[in-house]
Amino acid sequence: MRADRAVAGRLSRRSLAPRDCGNVAIGGWRKGGLVVSTSPMKTNLISNVRSVAITAVLLFPVTVAAAPATLLPYQIYDIGVVDSGDTASQGFGVSHAGIAVGRSIHTGGSQAFTWTLKGGILGLPNLAGRDFAVSNSANDNGIVVGTGASTLFGTSRLPVIWQNGAVSQLPLPPGETLGDANSVNASVLR
Repeated sequence: MRADRAVAGRLSRRSLAPRDCGNVAIGGWRKGGLVVSTSPMKTNLISNVRSVAITAVLLFPVTVAAAPATLLPYQIYDIGVVDSGDTASQGFGVSHAGIAVGRSIHTGGSQAFTWTLKGGILGLPNLAGRDFAVSNSANDNGIVVGTGASTLFGTSRLPVIWQNGAVSQLPLPPGETLGDANSVNASVLR
């Protein structure tokens, strides 16, 4: 084996001769052992500024004061579905009195519902000619509003209201053919 090659873990002077690698010169021998650089590194202003910016970010991270976490007490309930053949249910809102509203989905339709901790899930009747319904809001008196449609995605949607278990269409503004009812308070629709 040649003497100028690295042999069995030893480094030769030739394998560590100084060489230029872009902006950095590496390798080389000096009396007393190996050195990383035998000549000054070549730098330019852009990379120097970039290095200073990166170093500043790493050395002086910005600290954002976190807001004190307040854990609100809540509980998650599995509300189930209206009918045993339904495939899923979706909740869309809860009144201050704890009346949850949403829809229970089945093949070919969906049914609006209300849910309470004491009474469980209760399906609401669909508007005639609309196989898909969703309840969007309830007030504390149990009046529920939502939408009746001909598809799950809301085709031909009409605003509806459920009062005392009966469904009826809400009037549309003049010239309108589609609508939704999204919210109800204690006295009027919004």
